[in-house]
Amino acid sequence: MSNIRYGLQMFGCSADFRKDTDFFFKTMKDYGYSIIEPCIIFGEDEFRANAIASGNEKAAALADLVWTEKSAPKFYEDMKKYGLELVSAHVFGADYEKMMPMMKEFAKTTGLKSYVINIPQQAIDEPFGFVKTLDYVADELESIGVELWLHNSGNDFRKKVNTEDGEMFVYEYLLTHCEKAWAQVDTGWVMPGGIEPQDFMKKYESKLRAIHFKDLHENFDELGFPKMFAILGEGRTDVKVCMELAPQDGSVPVYIDQDMPISGDIFADMKKSIDLLHSLEK
Repeated sequence: MSNIRYGLQMFGCSADFRKDTDFFFKTMKDYGYSIIEPCIIFGEDEFRANAIASGNEKAAALADLVWTEKSAPKFYEDMKKYGLELVSAHVFGADYEKMMPMMKEFAKTTGLKSYVINIPQQAIDEPFGFVKTLDYVADELESIGVELWLHNSGNDFRKKVNTEDGEMFVYEYLLTHCEKAWAQVDTGWVMPGGIEPQDFMKKYESKLRAIHFKDLHENFDELGFPKMFAILGEGRTDVKVCMELAPQDGSVPVYIDQDMPISGDIFADMKKSIDLLHSLEK
């Protein structure tokens, strides 16, 4: 019998979550999700001010959708009412030295096991220096028993760099050159590199800490945003093969990571996705 633990990445559900948090958590639990993975902005006021100053209205609006250091404690208590677990959280922000005290405090309070970083554009442009940032974050988190996971986001699989070990994607370079960084592989965002997610998961099996299931249409590059996204099982991701690589003991949690509502009903999308994964259990 499979003991796989299923989680939900909150980003694509943020707007619906805000409408009724209690209903959202109860519904996800009823569907069979046991883990909630939020995106959290630490240093909300500075994040918002910087976004406004740079004219990035989309980034400024994130603080009204995702969790922040102010709202996260309440949301955490809300999800606990339904027995939902907090294993990992994506961190939004750039000044990790300033954010670190808040990150540590939240982890200690909740028992969070890992923080997840998406590779920012400046690191994709200049990846060599970013390894030092990752080393700092990993060391600081390790001091309180928390891991650093790296999440691939598409652009880090569109660009390659030349290294002493040969040519590799930016994500690969950062994953292999930060000794204490682990992989949270997004199956959809591997494909812009022209490789299949199962092949990448096999190659870096020893680094794999979590699987994010995302699906893209076959001609996703031609379709562009937002038409490129597909409900899990309706795109080009070989979900069956990827599920075969998920340890049955639950040591590697499996998340649904759909960046936006696709059918027009995010709840229907989330139900369809987890039902598909359940049907593919060994």
